[in-house]
Amino acid sequence: MVRSGGMTPSMMTIKNKLTTFAILAVCALASMLLMQGYTWQRAENLQRGLGVITDLTADVSRLHSLGQAFLLYHDQESLAAFEGYLPHFRHDIDMLEEMIGELGGEGGATQSLRDALKAYSDKFLHLVESTKRVGLTEEEGLRGEMRRAAHTVERAFASSTGGQLFNHLLMLRRHEKDFLSRHDGKYTERFENRYQELTAALQASALDEAQRSEIVRHLALYRDKFLQLVKEIRRQEMGNDSLTARFREADQVLEAKLAEHVGAIQQLFLETKERMKRVSLALTLLLSSLLVGGILYVARSIVSRILQATRAMELIAEGNADLSVSLPEDGNDEITRLSRAFNRFKRKLDRTVQQIMLVASELSVASQRAQNVTATTNSALEEQVQAIARLTDRVSDMSRTSREVKELIAGEVRIAEQVRKEAEAGRTVMGEALGSMDQLTREVTALGDTITSLAKHHESIGRVLDMIVVIAEQTNLLALNAAIESARAGEHGRGFAVVADEVRALSRRTAEATREIQGLIETIDTDSREAVARMTRGVEMSNLNLEQARAAGEAFGSIARAVDEIHTSSLHVEGIVTTQNTLAMDVNSTIHKINEKVAELSEMSRQNVSDNGDLSQYSVQLEALVASFTDQVAASGKTEIELF
Repeated sequence: MVRSGGMTPSMMTIKNKLTTFAILAVCALASMLLMQGYTWQRAENLQRGLGVITDLTADVSRLHSLGQAFLLYHDQESLAAFEGYLPHFRHDIDMLEEMIGELGGEGGATQSLRDALKAYSDKFLHLVESTKRVGLTEEEGLRGEMRRAAHTVERAFASSTGGQLFNHLLMLRRHEKDFLSRHDGKYTERFENRYQELTAALQASALDEAQRSEIVRHLALYRDKFLQLVKEIRRQEMGNDSLTARFREADQVLEAKLAEHVGAIQQLFLETKERMKRVSLALTLLLSSLLVGGILYVARSIVSRILQATRAMELIAEGNADLSVSLPEDGNDEITRLSRAFNRFKRKLDRTVQQIMLVASELSVASQRAQNVTATTNSALEEQVQAIARLTDRVSDMSRTSREVKELIAGEVRIAEQVRKEAEAGRTVMGEALGSMDQLTREVTALGDTITSLAKHHESIGRVLDMIVVIAEQTNLLALNAAIESARAGEHGRGFAVVADEVRALSRRTAEATREIQGLIETIDTDSREAVARMTRGVEMSNLNLEQARAAGEAFGSIARAVDEIHTSSLHVEGIVTTQNTLAMDVNSTIHKINEKVAELSEMSRQNVSDNGDLSQYSVQLEALVASFTDQVAASGKTEIELF
């Protein structure tokens, strides 16, 4: 047996190995694709996170600009936009929280940002409420109330006091406006001092008590509204604990928290990106190592055993004729099945060589016998050539006789064809005569029917004439009665009597003409009846002639059919003779070919004698060649060789 140098036989087939490797490769590829998809998803999440951060920064800028627009210009649309934009900001914070969770960050990481946003929005809304209390315009809020109170005081001063008191009021209004424009506390003190001076001046004025009390009351109301406005403005803008300061502090805290989260999230994004790179690289290296190892293992297990089988087959192909070589049959893969098939082929080749030895010896004996048989066959072929020559002469005589018979039959066919044409012409003429007689019979019959119908019409005319005669007689009677009546009438009926005479004369002529017509009709009726009788006899004679003509036509038809049968038989005989002549020629040609083939066969027989001699020599050489296999097999005592 051929050994493989310590190679352990595999119990797995090559197909199973390749299938297993393909499954592993597909799994590795699927893992890489999943990892790639996961990486792309993470990268997309990172990109979305960066977009959310950008949106948050833009949200802060947007809220800041809307708040400043409201605080500076008291724009209600900016306030509505600010309040409407807060949910969008919170939604962006929710998206940022979701991104941080997907990236593995801590839950609630954006709570401080939410708190900062809430504090910012609350402080801004408090500032908005304070601004609305102060008044968005000069006519609204505390400013509007103070302004209306000031106008009331001005009207009271203008109608009741002198110029000195009104100047004090104008200075008081000036301090009010200075405070509103500059928000400085010294103007409040000046306002209060001027108020005290104005009150003292009122008390010292010459106004009556009622006017003074009314002005003091309005002035006190004006002062209260101003102080309320000052208090609200101080609460709103003045001092470190004002609403504006708190709002600015909340704004700074919001921006700081946003910057803090932006930095933390960017750091988280960078760490996540770096971690994904390391995991992808490690997984790629691991899967690549597994694939390369699998390829090397499968290639080594397949190629080494294929080389072993190839070496064993080369030993057979080199011509050493060592049939003792065999391959190992351990294992269950395709190469093992190849080894088993090779060993079966070797054993079958060994048996074939032994059989060839036997066949070679028998071939030598058979070739000798073939030489003897070939010589006998050669002499028999010579005799067959002579017999075929005699047969050729006799077939030539038969062919000449067939041609003469064919010429005689052809003459009979022409005569029969001429008779058939004449009979056909007679039958055609008779058919035309039959058609004419048949047409004549139909015409005569139609004429008889017409005359019979005419006789019937004569009877009708007779009845009409009888009626005319009766009418003429009645007319004559009526004319006679008319003449009698006209005679009775005397002179007045004379003209009518003339007409009656004319009518009677006309009636007489009508009766005479009718009798003449009736006589003519009776004569015509007699002639018609005689014509009908003659026509009837003519129809009977025509029918008899028609029957005789039809019998003659049938006789011509029988003659034509008989001639057709003779013509057909003659053509059939002519065809048979032609076929016989053709067959005779074919037989003659075939005999010539047989003669040629026999001559060739005789030559081949002589060649076979020479070939049989060569065959004997070849059988001797074959025995010597096969003997070389058997001698080497007998001389070889090995049953196994080492290939590697």
